[in-house]
Amino acid sequence: MKFVSVLRKTCIALGLAGTLIALPPAYASFYHEAGNAGITAETAEYISWDTSTIFGALHVNDGADVYGFEWAGGFFFADTLGSNFDTMLSLFDESGNVLAFNDDFE
Repeated sequence: MKFVSVLRKTCIALGLAGTLIALPPAYASFYHEAGNAGITAETAEYISWDTSTIFGALHVNDGADVYGFEWAGGFFFADTLGSNFDTMLSLFDESGNVLAFNDDFE
């Protein structure tokens, strides 16, 4: 099943590091954002199935970083780290339905 993880707000950040999917360590890889990830589902940056961590950052006037990935189910963890502004984190399915949303975990 394909899901698109959307990070959105005027100033949203994936932060310096965000853990998107938890996979067995033998298969885990890291994705380093080069340039800009997309800002919509259509322009999403698609990452490998074995990616466990994304390193990225928002740039001035970015607004969002959108990543697409395939997930077979099971444990899922996402976080935004290292930002000096308020972030929001959303998880969408392939049809654009919101599966999870968080704006300030407490």
